[in-house]
Amino acid sequence: MSRTAILKKLFISILTLILVTFMSFLLVQISPIDPVESYIRLHGSNPTAEAVRVISKSLGLDKPLIIQYLLWIKNALTLNFGSSLVTGNLVAHEFSGAIPKTLTMVSESILIQIISIFLIGTLMQLINNKIIKRLIEIINIACLSIPLFLIGTIAIDIFAMKLDIINVLNSGRLWPALCLAVPYTALYSNMLSTNLDNQMKSEWAVYARCRGISDKRILFCHAMGHSIIELLPSFAQNVGILFACSGIIEAVFSYRGVGNLIIEAVIHRDIPMIHASVLFLAIIILLANFISDICKIIIGRRGRHYE
Repeated sequence: MSRTAILKKLFISILTLILVTFMSFLLVQISPIDPVESYIRLHGSNPTAEAVRVISKSLGLDKPLIIQYLLWIKNALTLNFGSSLVTGNLVAHEFSGAIPKTLTMVSESILIQIISIFLIGTLMQLINNKIIKRLIEIINIACLSIPLFLIGTIAIDIFAMKLDIINVLNSGRLWPALCLAVPYTALYSNMLSTNLDNQMKSEWAVYARCRGISDKRILFCHAMGHSIIELLPSFAQNVGILFACSGIIEAVFSYRGVGNLIIEAVIHRDIPMIHASVLFLAIIILLANFISDICKIIIGRRGRHYE
């Protein structure tokens, strides 16, 4: 990637962060639910006009929107995101405890996906029975179509309530990671199988068979590598989506990660937490897109090399 391309990507990323975070301020401003009234009720008081005025001034919410945003940017550059309106703790402190949990859970989910995608995609390619192969594809489509919260709920109902295998209140990271991996495993295993089919029908594969190379060797030594590389940009891009979707699973399993913090912040109109959460997710998604772009460039160069 050239220096110009990097600078252009950096400029677009900074502009995106500015637009996304400003939209966060704008949406809070136009929301019909007053965050100050929610804050006062949360602390067991009556939201009178005087109380709303005093709290708004103490939180800096009486200033014009653009002034609030500029002050927030100034503080955010020093990682000062204020204090949570719910707990009273520093937002940075809340995130410092939650980020490692979400990172670990998402990392485990990615590892589960990589293993499962390879196994299911390869199995679909090796199976000669079209009915069984079509059945696996239908199951994958069904798993991809089921909402994440329903996947988590079904897992709790079966493995916690009926089989008593997991503890709902202390399920750890494995079960949330497994549930988070289900739709993406279904998506990419079908994509890997399709890529393998295309590779095995390509001209170079036909030429390899003419040279006496077995189908299994062609599959595992050549077609598999090409097919996986083709999936890398899309897979890398979806890592950012995993972080955004993790909140749904974290809420279902009561897992105290970033996603759970975000959901609670939205429910309680915890403005400092909401703004910090939007910034965090935007940075993660932009990083994932940047990695995806690098993968595309590497693959493009690799393709030109073979040409």
